Amino acid sequence: MSNSAKFSEMAKKIDHVESVATFGGAAVIVPPPGGGDPVEILMLDPMPDVAMFWANVITKCQQEVQRLENASVQGFRTAR
Repeated sequence: MSNSAKFSEMAKKIDHVESVATFGGAAVIVPPPGGGDPVEILMLDPMPDVAMFWANVITKCQQEVQRLENASVQGFRTAR
Protein backbone atom coordinates (compact mmCIF):
# COMPACT_ATOMS: atom_id res chain seq x y z
CA MET A 1 0.00 0.00 0.00
CA SER A 2 1.37 3.42 -0.91
CA ASN A 3 1.89 6.05 1.75
CA SER A 4 -0.82 8.28 0.31
CA ALA A 5 -3.25 5.35 0.27
CA LYS A 6 -3.10 5.28 4.09
CA PHE A 7 -4.63 8.78 4.14
CA SER A 8 -7.34 7.81 1.66
CA GLU A 9 -8.13 4.70 3.70
CA MET A 10 -8.42 6.80 6.87
CA ALA A 11 -10.71 9.27 5.09
CA LYS A 12 -13.03 6.38 4.21
CA LYS A 13 -13.01 5.20 7.82
CA ILE A 14 -13.83 8.71 9.04
CA ASP A 15 -16.72 9.02 6.58
CA HIS A 16 -18.11 5.70 7.77
CA VAL A 17 -17.66 6.42 11.47
CA GLU A 18 -19.32 9.83 11.27
CA SER A 19 -22.48 8.13 10.04
CA VAL A 20 -22.67 5.59 12.90
CA ALA A 21 -20.75 6.97 15.92
CA THR A 22 -19.30 10.08 17.48
CA PHE A 23 -16.00 10.96 15.85
CA GLY A 24 -13.27 11.65 18.39
CA GLY A 25 -10.31 12.38 16.11
CA ALA A 26 -7.96 10.78 13.61
CA ALA A 27 -4.29 10.92 12.72
CA VAL A 28 -2.08 9.27 10.13
CA ILE A 29 1.68 9.67 10.50
CA VAL A 30 3.88 8.18 7.79
CA PRO A 31 7.62 8.34 8.50
CA PRO A 32 10.26 8.50 5.78
CA PRO A 33 11.64 5.23 4.37
CA GLY A 34 13.36 3.21 7.08
CA GLY A 35 11.69 5.33 9.77
CA GLY A 36 9.43 2.66 11.16
CA ASP A 37 5.81 1.77 10.70
CA PRO A 38 3.06 4.29 9.99
CA VAL A 39 0.97 5.31 12.98
CA GLU A 40 -2.79 5.37 12.44
CA ILE A 41 -5.29 6.48 15.06
CA LEU A 42 -9.07 6.66 14.79
CA MET A 43 -10.87 7.55 17.98
CA LEU A 44 -14.55 7.22 18.71
CA ASP A 45 -15.58 9.32 21.67
CA PRO A 46 -19.13 10.27 22.67
CA MET A 47 -17.63 13.19 24.61
CA PRO A 48 -14.65 14.24 22.43
CA ASP A 49 -11.69 15.27 24.57
CA VAL A 50 -9.02 17.12 22.60
CA ALA A 51 -6.37 16.63 25.30
CA MET A 52 -7.01 12.87 25.32
CA PHE A 53 -6.75 12.76 21.54
CA TRP A 54 -3.35 14.47 21.54
CA ALA A 55 -2.16 12.34 24.47
CA ASN A 56 -3.00 9.24 22.41
CA VAL A 57 -1.09 10.61 19.40
CA ILE A 58 1.96 11.39 21.56
CA THR A 59 1.82 7.97 23.23
CA LYS A 60 1.64 6.12 19.90
CA CYS A 61 4.62 8.11 18.61
CA GLN A 62 6.62 7.47 21.79
CA GLN A 63 5.90 3.75 21.50
CA GLU A 64 7.20 3.72 17.94
CA VAL A 65 10.35 5.63 18.94
CA GLN A 66 10.92 3.16 21.79
CA ARG A 67 10.46 0.22 19.41
CA LEU A 68 13.03 1.69 17.01
CA GLU A 69 15.48 2.40 19.83
CA ASN A 70 15.09 -1.15 21.15
CA ALA A 71 15.67 -2.57 17.67
CA SER A 72 18.78 -0.41 17.30
CA VAL A 73 20.21 -1.57 20.63
CA GLN A 74 19.37 -5.19 19.80
CA GLY A 75 21.09 -4.82 16.42
CA PHE A 76 24.16 -3.37 18.11
CA ARG A 77 24.32 -6.27 20.56
CA THR A 78 24.16 -8.90 17.80
CA ALA A 79 26.72 -7.04 15.65
CA ARG A 80 29.57 -7.56 18.15
